[in-house]
Amino acid sequence: MIFTAQIEIAAPIHDVFAFLANKHRLDRPRRSLVPRLDKLTEGPVDVGTEFTEEVRMFPGVIGTIRSVITNYDRDRALAETFSGAGLEGTLRYRFEPCPAGTRLTQVQDVRFRGPFRVFGPILPVFGIAMRWRLRAIKAEVEAKSASA
Repeated sequence: MIFTAQIEIAAPIHDVFAFLANKHRLDRPRRSLVPRLDKLTEGPVDVGTEFTEEVRMFPGVIGTIRSVITNYDRDRALAETFSGAGLEGTLRYRFEPCPAGTRLTQVQDVRFRGPFRVFGPILPVFGIAMRWRLRAIKAEVEAKSASA
């Protein structure tokens, strides 16, 4: 199932891109949906960079997801494929200038794999979570940009 959402962020494109490209460097709040995220490859983030993350799937259930950067077009586009915890898919970001600063568009294609396909009817929840996540990104990037 494909989900698309968009948000305007009052920060320069470079700041928004750097925030998402360097997700492994972000502070993890105690109740984060992603309590752990590690960069597995050496060097700067670019096409081929791999990550592994622990994700809170349900209360008391943590799954592990691996992702690989598939598109790294500085300040324009960022994309990755991911799989694990019964899921697979793609995540794409597009960065565009707008009067507020940056228009961030996220397109996510999510599919359940194997026996987890029975959870297909709950996929629309990912769209809600994606919009919530974009609002959180906006708040954090704007706070960091304002304090810089």
